[in-house]
Amino acid sequence: MKKTLILFTVILLAALVLSSCASTSSGTPTVTGGWKLKGSGYTETLWFTDSGKYVYEYEEEDYLSINVMDYDYRYEVSEDGKVTGQQLFIDGYQTEDFRLDGNTLVLNGETYSRTTRTAKDNSPKIKGTWTGDYFNMAFISNGTFIFGGGYRYCGDYIAENGELKLNDYYGPDYVIVNNTLYLEDEFYFSDSQYLKFERNSSAGKNAASLSFIISNGPWTYVSEDESYAYVYSFSKNGTYKAESYSLITEAKTGSYSGTYTHDNIYLYLSGDLDETLTLASVDGKLFGYLL
Repeated sequence: MKKTLILFTVILLAALVLSSCASTSSGTPTVTGGWKLKGSGYTETLWFTDSGKYVYEYEEEDYLSINVMDYDYRYEVSEDGKVTGQQLFIDGYQTEDFRLDGNTLVLNGETYSRTTRTAKDNSPKIKGTWTGDYFNMAFISNGTFIFGGGYRYCGDYIAENGELKLNDYYGPDYVIVNNTLYLEDEFYFSDSQYLKFERNSSAGKNAASLSFIISNGPWTYVSEDESYAYVYSFSKNGTYKAESYSLITEAKTGSYSGTYTHDNIYLYLSGDLDETLTLASVDGKLFGYLL
């Protein structure tokens, strides 16, 4: 009886060891994930997404260059499971100097270390708010977008097949890797081909209803040249009042009044100030400016 118990214990331990080995080893070599190289004063980051997108980041002090391409990784294994051949194609061209060995990747004479195996292409999930070095963005669930900060732009958007259509005017390519958005720089903000944004939220809900605007005012808008501030108050009866101030002298420069209508993220003013304001509170983050 005792011998049987010992034999059963040995078999159980062996099964646990085999199970452990199977769970920690993927069994399939893959470049999918994130890779990093820290050089002297610079950093290179590579992303190979699960959808076949390749992202290259080069960062040196305040300089950041990003490019996005397609990739295809192929490998061959023998009957005993050993990898006998590996090939990497980037942008349709085979990379001759390439080797993948566990958590080390050699590419074009450089050696990168794996940081993660997760590089999920979340490009369909663009809804929500995003923060970047040059401007912030919000993509609202109703198909409206609004940019704030260094770039003021808003309207309707469609995101499909890795392309973002903004008012049928801009059509930048993009990819979302995990929670980072890489957007083609059609706005000419940098020398990089792509701009980088980090996700703040993912619901894309605009809480700035008319009642929200009325009860949370007054609202301050700064002129594009940053020389004047306009302070607006909106009433339930469809009228507004506004005052302007010099941001240089802080003196009051004018008083205005008129009527308004509200639609989506827009406030259309008539009367003394014939203009359009935008205002959105997307997932708790405020966006607003003069059109």
